[in-house]
Amino acid sequence: MLLVAIKSALAVKNFKMASGFCRRILDMFASPAKDKIAKVVDVNQIKGVLKHCERPESNTDAVDVDYKEVSLIVCVCVCVCVCVCVLCSTLMIDGGAGWCAGRDARA
Repeated sequence: MLLVAIKSALAVKNFKMASGFCRRILDMFASPAKDKIAKVVDVNQIKGVLKHCERPESNTDAVDVDYKEVSLIVCVCVCVCVCVCVLCSTLMIDGGAGWCAGRDARA
């Protein structure tokens, strides 16, 4: 996502914004996920883009965007438990609401 953000920012000449995205990628290179990131990102290319964006003559944003660089990127993961009743093979999401109808019918 950050690579797309960099390309989009560069396309509209938002060099200051692009430099912020480059810094985020470089910060991730200092994390334990470095090997995974290296498979997707050419760190030397990102450093080159950052160097270009931080030059005094290009360290500006041509287009106003309502974006704060301090914004966090939040990933939300959802875990759903799926259970199958051993008596009637009813599929229940999140453990079901108590007993399934098949248990009452067999009792």
